[in-house]
Amino acid sequence: MDPRLGLNRAVESHPAHVVEAAGDQDMVAAVRLAADEKRAVGVLATGHGPSLAADGAVLVNTRRMDGVRVDAERATAWIEAGARWCDVLAHTTPHGLAPLNGASPDVGVIGYLTGGGAGPLGRRYGFAADHVRRLRLVTADGRFREVTADTDPDLFWAVRGGKDNFGLVVWHYTPEQTPPGPPDRLTGPQLRRPPSRLGYHHPLAGTRRAADYHLIYDDWDGSTERQGRALDTVIRSVLGQQPATVLDCACGIGTQAVGLALRGHRAAGRGLEMPVRAADMRALPFGDGSFDVVVCADNSLPHLLTDDDLLTALGEMRRVLRDGGLLLISTRPYDQIRRSRPVSTTPQLHGSGAGRTVTFQLWDWSEDGERYDLEHFQLIPSGDEAGDGAGDDRRVEVRRTTYRALTERQLAALVTDAGFDGPAWRQPEDSGFFQPLLTARRHAAP
Repeated sequence: MDPRLGLNRAVESHPAHVVEAAGDQDMVAAVRLAADEKRAVGVLATGHGPSLAADGAVLVNTRRMDGVRVDAERATAWIEAGARWCDVLAHTTPHGLAPLNGASPDVGVIGYLTGGGAGPLGRRYGFAADHVRRLRLVTADGRFREVTADTDPDLFWAVRGGKDNFGLVVWHYTPEQTPPGPPDRLTGPQLRRPPSRLGYHHPLAGTRRAADYHLIYDDWDGSTERQGRALDTVIRSVLGQQPATVLDCACGIGTQAVGLALRGHRAAGRGLEMPVRAADMRALPFGDGSFDVVVCADNSLPHLLTDDDLLTALGEMRRVLRDGGLLLISTRPYDQIRRSRPVSTTPQLHGSGAGRTVTFQLWDWSEDGERYDLEHFQLIPSGDEAGDGAGDDRRVEVRRTTYRALTERQLAALVTDAGFDGPAWRQPEDSGFFQPLLTARRHAAP
């Protein structure tokens, strides 16, 4: 990737020099070069946030500095300048710790924290920047400074919200603020039934989302039963009639995972115990060959926008599958959708009368027709989180994301490139599942 470019392409920089920093001394050298040539200094990790163009400047790209070290006993982390939240989650999840990250695991940690850090858990824990305890900076004079609230209170205060205006952050030290606890506290899903014994994974989600996400479905229990039945039929037709160990690596509110548990896959009757972990599907926190089946349903995989990220995630899914294991992926019917490029979805209703919740989406397509920005709207009766209240007043919840509209041919090719065998598509009229369903197998390397 061009080291001048970040995710946000609204700003295109034309720097005089680009330094791809691999360590502390590279950052010092970059600042001193800028001082010698009387140039400004810009810094780029992932480039999610808005910024000024670094034209004529020395641009320091920190992506190679992605180190993370976690002290599980003290619940603390040391994080380098270019690390993303997915790098942190890969180290904290095995210890049952969750950082105060944002909604996307791709965002750079340092930029997020120096911008304040308002994330999904902010209602409970406040700004993530308030939990930083120590920073190592390179300031404009080319010197290292280790900054704490005691050693340099003014600079420490300014950096946590002032972005890169006061120095280049080499690393920071912070406690992980969300301690081990009930899985729903960390992952968001508030299941109506006790959870199952399926392997279960979900990117860290906000607790507010858990309170209203089920309102997307008019009948969540019915959807769970139908989807579980359809996936169960496919699994047993491929692997046989014995119960399978299943990882749902994009479980959302559990519509597929709970449905499969209720069909007998490692479930103990209806006394279900579903272990939950918050993680990135590109760094699954499970051992090799741990599962018979990996499910990635409900259009989750197209959240990943590049071939590299998709292949990394598919490689992780293959790694945690046993030899002969089954991969199940469902997406929207993008072959058809890309031909028509719809700009909205039909409103869905949950509940009745004045207590109805209305859900719909708006889609904004890129020029190439392969990506679209999605805005997800919910109109929820005020004063009643469950959507059963009376009255005409409604609050509006808006969530935004971007999808890559992968055709069936594109996704099948990526699955093959990731090392799976025999990718094949099953359409809803054949599988009974509500989306096109891709199946593939992992076979042992020769």
